[in-house]
Order: sequence, then structure tokens, then C-alpha cells
Amino acid sequence: MKRFLLLFLALSISFCAIACNRNMQKSDPDRSSIKSETTTEPKDPVTPTNDVPFYAGYARADISPSFSVPLGDSMSKGVADKIYITVIAISDGENNALLITGDFKYSDGAVLARTRISAEKHGVPKENVILCATHDHSSIDYLGESYPVLKWKNMYYKVIDQAIEEALADLKPATAEIGEAKTTNFAFVRRYYMEDGSFKSIHHANPSNDYKEHESEADDQMQVIRFVRDGAKDIVVVNWQAHVAHAIGELGNYISADLVGIFRMTLERDPEILSAMFIGASGNINLSSYVDGKQIYKGYMSVGIALAQLTKTVLEDMKPVELGKIQTEETTYTATVDHSRDYLYDKASQVNNFIGTSAEKNEFARSLGFHSFYEPSYLAIKKNLGQTSEIHISVLSFGDIVFVAVPYEMFDTNAMAIKASSDFKSTFICASTNGRFGYIPSELGFSNGGYEVYTCRFVRGTGEELEAEYIKLLQMLADKK
Repeated sequence: MKRFLLLFLALSISFCAIACNRNMQKSDPDRSSIKSETTTEPKDPVTPTNDVPFYAGYARADISPSFSVPLGDSMSKGVADKIYITVIAISDGENNALLITGDFKYSDGAVLARTRISAEKHGVPKENVILCATHDHSSIDYLGESYPVLKWKNMYYKVIDQAIEEALADLKPATAEIGEAKTTNFAFVRRYYMEDGSFKSIHHANPSNDYKEHESEADDQMQVIRFVRDGAKDIVVVNWQAHVAHAIGELGNYISADLVGIFRMTLERDPEILSAMFIGASGNINLSSYVDGKQIYKGYMSVGIALAQLTKTVLEDMKPVELGKIQTEETTYTATVDHSRDYLYDKASQVNNFIGTSAEKNEFARSLGFHSFYEPSYLAIKKNLGQTSEIHISVLSFGDIVFVAVPYEMFDTNAMAIKASSDFKSTFICASTNGRFGYIPSELGFSNGGYEVYTCRFVRGTGEELEAEYIKLLQMLADKK
């Protein structure tokens, strides 16, 4: 049955890709890198209404491994659908910036460092680089130093360098439009108050129909930017809140771009569109409540298609927005590491040194009082972090649009507070961006506990303090407009 399901899903993805390829020359698998091409029928020249000139360019490159790589707790068996790195270059005539989104789980370590090196090589300062990971759980887990990981990284370094060069070479005069929509019944807060008075995070157990209510309401806003370019395809950029961790559950050990890949293939059936998705707050968000009657779109494929269709609807009613000089603000926040449970370190070490299957390790961890074998591993991380850890945060704006680079998995309540305080017409919260500090729950999240709390590296209140820091940075940028 599992083989049949895998075959069905793979064929469905292939069909979607084939339909997309009929309209998209850039999907030619023989091309290692993709850049935008002039449309077949020239559009009227763009007449910018901005105070400063503005340009936008685009490139996308294949970063799929052709060999087996680490994928969560196991090794990949093949590629169900390709994963990509997408680079959007923007320029105000004096300064360049790169808005990059990749189909991988994290955006830290050597991958972030080499992306910045490539940017600087091409004249873009590292503070003008946004590297957002879709936090795709069915992509390569590149944190180790095994031979397959090093081989993939070397491939990535070459690919990102070429993609940045192509995106900058593709810069065309551009204006921008913005729009938004509500994604009702697409995603839910995955933390629940139960009818019996208990609390559950989805990582403890999937709640059944007896749950009372979600911990909070999910941020259901989807934001869209369209760069309209002179003599070239439009670039459509989407920001949406979700935890991209679903293809791995349906496809098993096969590489996939998850819902983001399906979204791209569906939206880009329009031959005049190039696209990119920047994942927003994801710390407490999943696609589904797993409760009958509460979820319309089940499975990553249906969600990707539905999001693309909704984006097309938004594109029919966009509003022009003023563009301007590229500006950044950044700061380093000193976070206090939570060492309140260091007394459990010896027990945690027993679990971490346990040799056996995941199920056996989980059983052993619970026999020692842990929620799962994940908890001891995070306790070990905290033990080795010292008393504080520096978290570098930044924001990048161009006119009435701002990108907020969040190097952790932010809870949606914090994200909504930041957006509500922003003076910008479009505020993209980009989680898992320019770093990786895991979950940092909200105050409400800490009060209830759960998986996201016991794996958090930092003390209670860190989420709200970082929220305040982002609000300060946004105000500093707004004052310079």
C-alpha cells in the first residue's frame, strides 16, 4: 500500500511538473541554472512613480542532490521533485540587495557564510542579503560533516555563486504592487487545550476531536508583492506562515520541495510569472489541525495548489506601492540561555549515548522521565552554550516594503505584533532566515509548555524581548523613509 501511495504521489508531481514545463522553458532539467527571459510579447515600458530608480532581477538554480544525503533520521532514496535556490536581486541604482529563498531546512553555518561570500564577491554587502530557508523537512539535513553533506555543500557553493551573478545581470527597471488574502482553513496553531483540562503540543500526540480550542489563532495573512519589469517577466513574491514538514510524511525518504514546489509549479503555469515564497512565522503553525471538518486542504500537494490559486486571485486586485532606497538596520541581542534543568544532564547523556532504533531510544528516554529522545539532545545543546548567546537580527526595506530577517522559528503571536506595529505597507516576516536558533516561543507558549518550549535554548520572555527589538529596528527604518 505504501509503495502504491508513493508511486501515486510521484506520478502526480510528475504530471504537475510536465504541465508546468509546457509553459516554462526555464524548467528544462538539462539547465543547471535558470534566469528570467524576455516575454514573447513586449509589455509597455515600465514608468516608475518612485523618487529613486528601482530595478529587479531573478534567477533560480537546481540544488537537488544526485546522490543519497541525510534526510532527517535517515538517508534519502531519491528525488521526488527537485529543490531549488531562488535569488531576487534588487537595486536602487546605487545599492544592491539579494532576497534569497532556498528549499532547505536551515539557513546557517557554511551555507549562510558562503552565500554571503558570493554576494560580496559580486558587490553586494552581506548586510543586504536575506537568506530564507523554507524549513523544508524533506530537503537535505546539511548540519553534519559526512561525505555526502560536504559533496552537496561544494555543489551548492558553485550554484549559488552562479545564481547571484545571473540575478544581478538580469536587473530590469521595475515598479511594484502589493496585495493580500486570508488563508482560512489552510493552517492552524498546533497547540491545544483539551476538553479534560490538559494541554497538548502536536509533538506529544495528535489530538482527536475532543480538543477544546487552539492555544491561539493562527496568522492567516498571505502577502504578495509583484515586481512589474520593463520587457521581462513579472516576479511574484509571497509571504505565508506555515511549518513546511509534510511531504516527508507522505513521500518517506524522498527529496521534495514540499508545498513550496507544488505552489511554484502551479503558479508558474502562467508563462509571464516567476515566483518565490518566503516562509513566515512557523514555530507553532502546521498545515492541519488533524481534526475532521476543520481542514479543507489536506496534504501538501492540495495546499500548494490552493495557495497558488489564491495568489492568482490576489494578483487580480493589486495596489501600486512606492519603492525607494535600499536601507537596513541591524542589532545583536544577547539572549540568556536556560540552564534551569542542567541537573538532568547526566540522564540526558544516557539517552544521547543510547544505541538502538528511534523507537527504542524514545522508549528509553520516556523511562527516564523525558517527553521524547529530542528533549535530552536539546538539554545537551543548552549545556554547551554557556550563559548567553548572541542573536543577530536585521531588517531590510525599499520604500514601503520591508523584509524582517528572523533567525529562529517565531511564534505567530509575536509575528502578528511586529506586523501590527509596522509603519510599512507590506511587512514580510521571514523565519529561519540568516541563522538558526530553533524555537523561541511566546509568553503564552511558555506558560503552557510542550515540545517547542522544552527544546527552546533560552529563558522565558526571550520571544517578547526580541519582538521589541524588531519593532525598534522597523521604527528606525521608517524614520529614514
